[in-house]
Amino acid sequence: MSSDSASKKCPNCNSYVDRQDKFCKVCGHDFSTDKIKQGGNKTFEDFLLEASMGSNKDIFRRDIFNDEVDQEDFEDDEREDTNLSEDYFADQKSQDENIYYESEEKTYYEDQNLDTDQEDKPLTDSRKEEENHEDDPAQSLRADTYDDSGSFSDTDRLSLFDIEKAERDSFASPRTSFYSRAREGFSENILENDSRFFRVLIILIVLVLIATGVVVAVNYDYGSPNSASEGNSILRDQDEDLVNSVIEAVNAKSADNLINLLKSSDQTKTFTKEDATKFIERLNSNPKEKEEFEKWIKEDLDKLDRDKEYKSNRPIRLENEGKNMVALIDPIKVEIENPENAQISLEGGKDYSFSGKETALISSNDLSFKQEVEFSYFDGNNKLSWSDIDLSKSVADYEVKEGEKPYEVRNGSDDIEAYVFVNDQNTTLRPDQFNEIGNVNINYGDSVRLVAKGESGLLKSEAFEVGEEYWVRLHIYTE
Repeated sequence: MSSDSASKKCPNCNSYVDRQDKFCKVCGHDFSTDKIKQGGNKTFEDFLLEASMGSNKDIFRRDIFNDEVDQEDFEDDEREDTNLSEDYFADQKSQDENIYYESEEKTYYEDQNLDTDQEDKPLTDSRKEEENHEDDPAQSLRADTYDDSGSFSDTDRLSLFDIEKAERDSFASPRTSFYSRAREGFSENILENDSRFFRVLIILIVLVLIATGVVVAVNYDYGSPNSASEGNSILRDQDEDLVNSVIEAVNAKSADNLINLLKSSDQTKTFTKEDATKFIERLNSNPKEKEEFEKWIKEDLDKLDRDKEYKSNRPIRLENEGKNMVALIDPIKVEIENPENAQISLEGGKDYSFSGKETALISSNDLSFKQEVEFSYFDGNNKLSWSDIDLSKSVADYEVKEGEKPYEVRNGSDDIEAYVFVNDQNTTLRPDQFNEIGNVNINYGDSVRLVAKGESGLLKSEAFEVGEEYWVRLHIYTE
């Protein structure tokens, strides 16, 4: 029977019958069971033909697996393969029918006395062709379907079970490769995402640690509001203790304590114990200055408590040094003005004072003597000139006291206030004061003279050597 458009092929015996026939005239196959849901309204014959010739989908998927695809194409192929798998498993419902077809086919061949055992027979050309295509079962079945001339054979047999097995085998290798690559890509993606996640996590942990360290450092330096308040209270108490200790050291006249509390603002001019002693004596002998001194440091304490950057311009003051408060004292720079015939200096070569008494050295007309001068922060006195020199305030170099020699020194220049010098040493005594002593501690051979202060230096009389006489009159020669 020719295979024209008015005929159809039986899937069991490969015989052609009229298209209107519902049953195969050879094997009795029911064609009404051949409709399948595969690509629309295709007949079972169409399905067998596509299976034998090789599905376009199969070829298309082979091309896909041989090409490198990007991630988006990869996801599309995965969805397509999923749909294909669903279509394939949907056809499993007809698996029992296929097994039935195979059993009927074998029964038919047995009834026709056909030998189905191909193993004991010599290899035919079709068998050799099948061995040559055993790596591709679908291609082998396709080869069996055609004769040598390339025409479709109406006598070759196709088993539905073999076709489906061939189709599964043809899809197995690409599908295995596909899912293998999919798993590898997914694993690599997971690893990459995990690596990126852990890197971000590590960075976040480092940032949190840094932020925690900054917060701890800030709290350590400045403290919380409560701790800051407590710290300020403690510092305030310490500062008050400093002020009270300075005032107490002055009141107690303790130079040792004061030098540990009050520091010179000029490191080249140390506030020594001697300086502290003079400072204490000055304050205790001048109640108003002492009161002003206490006022200064107490006011500085209050101002610094309100403003840590406050700077006082007072010579005695409080200042912040870091977290500590210190009490400072400025040395007074002494300005000396020398007359024409005299030289004035401070003992020890100093040119400064920390308030209080200092010893001035006066040299003039081959004579010298000492005089105490005072400087103060409160009266602005920091100058020393010839007008400040006063022999009545000078320091005695020779102490005159009662002795065996009755002796008087008389001033021949009554209009000049003169003082007695013994052996050119200042007694700080006027002639009348000297004479009141009566018998004095001078000896034969000592010299006496009168000395007075002139306009630009010292004035003096002739020196007279002590002998048997009981008195002597001396005259001062003016300039």
